[in-house]
Amino acid sequence: MTTVNDVLRPGSTALLTTQGPDGPRTRPVIVHDDPAGEIGVLAVLTKPDTRKIADVAATPRATVCGTTADGYYALEARTEVIDDPAVVGPAMARFLGMDPAQAPAPEPGAAPAVAAIRLRFDSGKKWTVHSDKPFDNDVENIEI
Repeated sequence: MTTVNDVLRPGSTALLTTQGPDGPRTRPVIVHDDPAGEIGVLAVLTKPDTRKIADVAATPRATVCGTTADGYYALEARTEVIDDPAVVGPAMARFLGMDPAQAPAPEPGAAPAVAAIRLRFDSGKKWTVHSDKPFDNDVENIEI
């Protein structure tokens, strides 16, 4: 059976769809390990004032989808926003290729420079496409 790690790994680019006030919004993102260190949880790092942060704060669900070598996948997730610089700062430092211990400390009272959308996947599907003919594919559930 296909697992989340088979289709989506930290450092992968995927499409993140959130629900905004005007309907769904999709954008490409890079997926990261969970800044809080929880196994099985992935995250998207972004600025705290983005629409995706506002979307998941209002509706804490998202879909992450992308391609595989032989088809496509879609993962449904519950979301949580964290903006604690002590948690998110080291993750951003790793992304930038810095030693997290050397990441600059935030200014006292300053607004967070980066936030994370934590993704807890609860279901997913993978489509294996065999040809360009209609209905020539297999669908399987992804093990969460």
